[in-house]
Amino acid sequence: MSEADNVVIGVSPLTGRIGEQLGPESVTIIDEGLPTEGGYQIHFDDEGTPCTRVEIIKNGVLTSYLQS
Repeated sequence: MSEADNVVIGVSPLTGRIGEQLGPESVTIIDEGLPTEGGYQIHFDDEGTPCTRVEIIKNGVLTSYLQS
């Protein structure tokens, strides 16, 4: 739902909701290819772009969309 291509064409329920409180403050959702605390590491995404940390929801607030 947070992929920008779906947001731009308006098929995501998250379209236009940056800055809105979508959950409790205890919720943070992160897309990260290189977690420092273990897990599976992916150095590049499907398009060959180096992975970075993206906080999609921080403390319950929608802060970002995923970009390709």
